[in-house]
Amino acid sequence: MTLKVRNRLITAFLIFSIISLITIISLLISNIANGTFKTVFGYDFFSLEQLSFIKPGQKTVLLSLIFIQFFVPVTACVLYFNFEKTQSSLIILFCAFLLGTQMELSKLYIALFNLQDTYSEIYLLLGNFSLMGKLISLFSFFLIASECKNTQKLDVEIDLIIILTISIFVTVCIPLNTSKCTNTFELTYGFSKTVIVLFITVVILTILTFIFSYRETENKKILHLMICYIFIMLGDYILTSSNIAVYVLAGSLCLIAGTNRFMKTLHRMYLWD
Repeated sequence: MTLKVRNRLITAFLIFSIISLITIISLLISNIANGTFKTVFGYDFFSLEQLSFIKPGQKTVLLSLIFIQFFVPVTACVLYFNFEKTQSSLIILFCAFLLGTQMELSKLYIALFNLQDTYSEIYLLLGNFSLMGKLISLFSFFLIASECKNTQKLDVEIDLIIILTISIFVTVCIPLNTSKCTNTFELTYGFSKTVIVLFITVVILTILTFIFSYRETENKKILHLMICYIFIMLGDYILTSSNIAVYVLAGSLCLIAGTNRFMKTLHRMYLWD
């Protein structure tokens, strides 16, 4: 993949994430203005009701997902301007992680339109998008761990095809239970224990792959990437699965710190110093 094509892909994703942000904010404002939000949730969005630092609350989930919706385009913007002239092939795989995170935010539409009570086709479709986004995020970092030992590789088209193919295949194979929605607006999975084992296995394999890549190259920056990966995935998991504000705050800090450090480390790797 040439630098020009890579930058165009990042630009396209940046535009997509900004449009997604504008759409979500517009829907939220519209729901607040016409009273739909209070009808669905039973409280005003700007009230302190359902908002506690240490107690579970639905509003905490909404604020967490909205935070991620802002985080994705901001991070994409930083990527574009900091890596515009850097021959980084791994950054497009990190964009794939952001794409997966953006897809996972389809849960926001389930919440804002109260789709968990409809059992409609679009409800199932959004549930599948959320699951596929989670898988894309996981597999993106696995390939980053695999490719980080070769910093000058520019051929990532096959990597992207692998990520999308596996994610779509696994999504199709995993049934979703539309009759049961979690408190974070996520459809429950069939064979839930198997799915959890799959997620954990991919995370462990990614960490091991980072370690093997480090042993091959003895490049300490790869270990830094691994530590950043742990913080990013921990923050992402907390933000998308917790309804307690203190945990969400900790998850936000993990995600921001891990992402910031990850981009700085990746940028230094491509200085070939």
